[in-house]
Amino acid sequence: MYKYLIKGPPFMKIIYPLLLSSLLTNLYAEPEIYANAKILSLEDLMTMSIISSTGTEQRISDAPSIASVITAQQIERSSARTLSEVLQMVPGMQGYLTPANAQNYAYDIRGIRTGFNPQILTLINGVGLDSVRVGSRIPSFTFPASAIQRVEVIRGPGSAVYGADAFAGVINIITKDAEYLQNNSQTGVRYGSFDTTEVYGSYGEIYKSGLELGVNLSYMTSNGDKGRVIESDLQTTLDGIFSTSASLAPGAYDDRYNVYNMNLNLSYEKFSMNLWAYLAKDMGVGAGIANSLDHEGKAKNSEFIADLNHDNKPMEDVKWNNKIVLSYIDNNNYLNIFPTGAVLPIGDDGNAFTPGGGLVLFPDGYIGNPASKEKKITFESTLNISKFENQNIRVSAGYSYVEFTASATQNFGPGVIDGTTSPIDGTLIDATGIQSLIYLPDEDRKTFFLSLQDEYSLSKDLSLTVGVRYDNYSDFGNTINPRLGLVWNTSEEFTTKILYGRAFRAPSFTEQYTQNNPIALGNDSLNPETIDMIEWGTQYSPNSKLASSINLYWYEINDGIQTVGTSPSIAQNIGKQNGAGVEMELSYQASKDLLFMADYAYRWTDNIATKEAVADVPKHLAHVMFDYSITHEWFLNSEVSYTADTPREGGDTRAKIDNYAVVNLSTGYRVTNGLEAVVAARNLFDEEYVHPSTTNPVGDYPMEGINLFAELRYSF
Repeated sequence: MYKYLIKGPPFMKIIYPLLLSSLLTNLYAEPEIYANAKILSLEDLMTMSIISSTGTEQRISDAPSIASVITAQQIERSSARTLSEVLQMVPGMQGYLTPANAQNYAYDIRGIRTGFNPQILTLINGVGLDSVRVGSRIPSFTFPASAIQRVEVIRGPGSAVYGADAFAGVINIITKDAEYLQNNSQTGVRYGSFDTTEVYGSYGEIYKSGLELGVNLSYMTSNGDKGRVIESDLQTTLDGIFSTSASLAPGAYDDRYNVYNMNLNLSYEKFSMNLWAYLAKDMGVGAGIANSLDHEGKAKNSEFIADLNHDNKPMEDVKWNNKIVLSYIDNNNYLNIFPTGAVLPIGDDGNAFTPGGGLVLFPDGYIGNPASKEKKITFESTLNISKFENQNIRVSAGYSYVEFTASATQNFGPGVIDGTTSPIDGTLIDATGIQSLIYLPDEDRKTFFLSLQDEYSLSKDLSLTVGVRYDNYSDFGNTINPRLGLVWNTSEEFTTKILYGRAFRAPSFTEQYTQNNPIALGNDSLNPETIDMIEWGTQYSPNSKLASSINLYWYEINDGIQTVGTSPSIAQNIGKQNGAGVEMELSYQASKDLLFMADYAYRWTDNIATKEAVADVPKHLAHVMFDYSITHEWFLNSEVSYTADTPREGGDTRAKIDNYAVVNLSTGYRVTNGLEAVVAARNLFDEEYVHPSTTNPVGDYPMEGINLFAELRYSF
């Protein structure tokens, strides 16, 4: 029977978890055996607070935004291992792969997706993780779920509070702190398919002196799924043109990783400090940086953040927070851009695919090892004033300075080769500091911001949030972004939200200053991308067992940054995109030990210039989850994610992208008080599916097959 389910019709892959949960419900019907189950109730979820919406704490149902919160309890029961797996639980959100993000999924909110994914701002405890080089998280960012207390996700613009890059949404990772860990300290180990291993530990204590300490440590490693085979790549095409056989395709998508993570929270009286250290070693490069497989290439990245906060109360009903943030990013890549034995047309400037020169054989590969360092300091001061009746006013100002330096070694480029000599071996030239060779010049960026927000209760059931933020950038000038949110508690059961927001995305240094690149060049005259979005949301909860919501949205993107032309293309503000959609959620607490949640999103996106649907954006996303405490000792969690109707780019002759359903299942057994054993399967039915690559005729990216693992965790 199991074999039939694995290879049987697709509808069985969706129905099976439903049948299993129904069967278990009937087998275990005595309510008294569930008394100590760790399931998070629907009522808990509905009354949860959120900070990320306005910068002040409020109930999620009252927040002037469309938001989701995923808690540590939900993460444990789903057996999600990384932030990317956690975010699969967010309605209308999808992780996807690009050559720029071989390990770190980019995140699609409402059909807004690009290579480096700079349109989503990622925070850790309220501090941005963005790299000025790419405008987003470092490409190999793989955050351990074991360190997460909760994740807050805002779908929609957030620049009125957070400034740049809070464009399509905001992801705020809140790590386990002393208050949480004092009764929930934990250590554990996981091992599973593809030699995937994690060892983690969290400890927290509140001392009599008032000192609060929270520590989260994790080490994760994996050899990757060698069954993810790329059938053809760009080098396959070049082999056909130049009668070579250099391509490594068919070959495995390289998703190996090796990651260390450390987070330390300290607080004493009015002071608090967060330290975060992240080190990614020997990260695979997916399908290759140039869509040519590279099994020898790797990335090695690290990021460090320290933020110090001082909270003061200078007068009654006034809170004053001052923050200083220091951050450092060290990014290193070792790349065979094209493999050993490649023959490439080299121009007289020493780069591939540029005019002049001739054909050159690279017996050791076309090699580039770009690296960069970023140092950033930020000062921020925020006043929350609640002394006026029915109002909370938030005033915030800040300044930041970032310094970027680049380095590289390579066996190509101006002054290295000129296309008249062949072959060229693997001898590398240091391009650091050489203007005619380096891929990015050293640059800096200064920013200043001032924001004002007023949360005003018009009546007992009606609240209005009005906000605006002014940002000044040293490299492209000023931008002003407003927000407006009306929340109407029509009754105890029914809430309506009407929202408007404008946001911007700052051009990255890669888009502004890239040079000596045969494929794409930067443009230092770029303006920021902008988006205007209108949202209408309703929430209906007739009782503590049932909750539902429907969200409608419409947006327009202007000045989207795209590369235009060939050999090389140049970054320009020409992109325009419209989008609209509906997001529906339903939650039902069948009993205090069985929770059912489902969501569905329909997304319509349109490239205004071409009048076609935006390529690679699925129109339909659905997610179903059952969380069930079978007995005091046993729990079962099952998820189904469904994706359908993903269009290709106009003129792309590759086969249609198939719809797919992926099932995850985890079950845990409490061995003793504190000790729990978990067995889990992700992609339980070994569904064969792909994420679309953006380059024709390169093969699509095959996704991970069935992934089994076991975990032991001890809470104390």
